[in-house]
Amino acid sequence: LHRFGTDVVPLLRKVQSDPRFRSAMKNLFSQALLCKDKDVATEVCRSSDQFECVTLDGEKVGRRGNISGGYLPQNRARLTIYKMLMAARREADESRRKHKEISDAALEISDACESAARKMEELELQRRRIRDEARSRKADLKVRREEEVEIRRQVEAHERTLTAYEADIGRIQADLQTLRKELGSALTSKLTAAEQSEMTGLNISLQQLQDQLRQAAESRDHAAATVVALESHLNDVLLRNVAEYEEALTTDDAANDKAALALRHADLATLQRSWEETLRAAADAEKRADLLGKQLEELNRKREVLKDNAGKQEAAAADDAKALEALVNKRTTLQGRAAELERKIRDLGSLPQDAFDKAYRDRNAKGGSYVCLVRRIQRPDVLPVPLKDLMRELEDMAVSLERFAGVNRKALDQYIDFSNQREELVSRLKEQQASEAKIKELITALDMRKDEAIERTFKGVAKNFREVFAALVPGGMGELVMIRALLGRGAGADGDEEDAGATGNTATDKYSGVKVKVRFTGSGEAVSFVIVITLPLLRSPAV
Repeated sequence: LHRFGTDVVPLLRKVQSDPRFRSAMKNLFSQALLCKDKDVATEVCRSSDQFECVTLDGEKVGRRGNISGGYLPQNRARLTIYKMLMAARREADESRRKHKEISDAALEISDACESAARKMEELELQRRRIRDEARSRKADLKVRREEEVEIRRQVEAHERTLTAYEADIGRIQADLQTLRKELGSALTSKLTAAEQSEMTGLNISLQQLQDQLRQAAESRDHAAATVVALESHLNDVLLRNVAEYEEALTTDDAANDKAALALRHADLATLQRSWEETLRAAADAEKRADLLGKQLEELNRKREVLKDNAGKQEAAAADDAKALEALVNKRTTLQGRAAELERKIRDLGSLPQDAFDKAYRDRNAKGGSYVCLVRRIQRPDVLPVPLKDLMRELEDMAVSLERFAGVNRKALDQYIDFSNQREELVSRLKEQQASEAKIKELITALDMRKDEAIERTFKGVAKNFREVFAALVPGGMGELVMIRALLGRGAGADGDEEDAGATGNTATDKYSGVKVKVRFTGSGEAVSFVIVITLPLLRSPAV
């Protein structure tokens, strides 16, 4: 192989594989060589029977020659397909790597979105709790304000009552001073018993009024203290809480969180789209790799099939050569036998058609089992018999025909011609008879159609006659009756429509005329007369 130089390289050097499979690759490609072109591969195979060669175009050349041959498209070359397969696999690996990176990024973004969503849920819960608390505080504030209004209303009422009490007390004190002055005066002893009892009652009333004044003062102080406490609680606690809640509700933290969450959702959607595109690209690459692998398997399968077909064709060619030689020998033998049979048939001469049938009929009557030799020769597929039997029967027939040696050949030929003419004339007679029968059937059908047309026309005319006569003669009645000719009578014999005509007669023989029946009002008698002039109309060809 050194004389070929760099044009021939062991295929195992160019095949890259995993070191674990190196021994298997040696077993597969140890006897394979990579050649520059088909000519070099052919020379290598001729010089050595130990190697099988593969060209750069993927054609395989072995000890039996080039088994692929022909034009091989570039897209069908196995090396090209293998390169495309490896490129598709690299693209698939790259797509898987990108898919993994995008998946990791998508997981990170998904985790960030989930954390943001949890934070947003917490803020939403806190906002709802603050909103509920603010609503409850507002409700409490409203109740407290209502209580304050009620207390102020009560305080005002108490103040009005207190003012009235103070006026009464002032008036009573004035009365008391007056009474005390009167008690200190010398007129005390001058009071009557009624005045003294009245003075005692007034003292009791004064004591009661003083107690009520003291209680009213205490109530006023307690109400004033309650009002002060409520005002301080309102200003210090409730109003401050309301302001805090309103400030919390109006803050823009939730809006910022919503905007950030929307941005995160947009980033997640973009990454999902990129992920889907990467998945589609990876699926396309896998499909292409699968398709190329299937094409490679199909090429290998076709190569094996071609190998098997080549072997079968070689074996079939050898068998066909043997069969052809046997057929040539058999053909030569059969041609010799056919020539001998033709010579014997020419020696027999021309015979009448019924000669063989008559001879074999005589032999069958005597117990023989013969069949017409001519029919056997003409159609051997219908009554197949061995060739030896045919030859034996042919010899017997030649012996039986020796008694016809003195027959005039010209008379025999004339007899055969006359027999053929007789058969032809008989067939023509049968055809003419069949045509005559068909013509008679056609004439009968036309006569029936003509009778139907006459009947239909007469019925229409009779109907119109009745209507016109009834319109011209009120109360009268007129009708037309067809006169039919009876069998055995003349054409002018009278007869009603009910009289049956002879079967098979023509229309002119069936209808001989028309009878008109008229009946007028009041007479009670029917006048009838016959119009025979319609017969020529019936015989007219226009009807």
